[in-house]
Amino acid sequence: MKLSIVIPAYNEEDNIQQAIMDVVFVFPNSEIIVINDCSTDNTRRILEAMKLPQLKVINNFINLGHGASVFAGLKRASGEYILYIDADRQIELSNLQQLKDAEAFDIVSGWRIGRHDPLFRKFISFMLKSTNLLRHRMYIKDANCPFKLYKRSSLLPLLEKLPHTYVVPIADLEVLARRQGLTIRTIPTPHKPYDGVRVGKLMKPTLRTWLFAWDAFKEVVRL
Repeated sequence: MKLSIVIPAYNEEDNIQQAIMDVVFVFPNSEIIVINDCSTDNTRRILEAMKLPQLKVINNFINLGHGASVFAGLKRASGEYILYIDADRQIELSNLQQLKDAEAFDIVSGWRIGRHDPLFRKFISFMLKSTNLLRHRMYIKDANCPFKLYKRSSLLPLLEKLPHTYVVPIADLEVLARRQGLTIRTIPTPHKPYDGVRVGKLMKPTLRTWLFAWDAFKEVVRL
């Protein structure tokens, strides 16, 4: 399959270079699109120093947020299939390589097992799962897992239906895809500890964190 890898990144100087090399090792012929969301650390300089022909870097002029960066990367990808992952290296990439029938599905959706995240992040995921079940009558094991493989021809129409707030577009796509009757396979995905200094709204439980979670739930409910 012709594969594009979409990786949003914000202040990931500890991980971004190795995250890209992980992709090159597992999927050597893939297109790699990194969306640098106006990082304030060395992320941009590291990306500019990496001379890889398959690497395309999008530098946001202002900080748009994770969701809007993911959307921009998915729109830009040209592969027949598009894999979305985060830059934090917590997902085992070889998991997809072992899936021989991936091309038989519109979406292959990761489900984090052995999850190495703080309790409050797991709680937010639980609430998202409950929201999908109660509001949309859909049981989705891990709607916002940063490991999604999309068939591009199936994905593009869904992108046009996303709310323009782009808080949790990956979770939104899980609901929209099921509503459209697309074929989805959920696979258990080993989750690794985060190696670095985490930044952003989900770094620790603050008022900003819960406001972000509230905006995410509202977006999913309104689909």
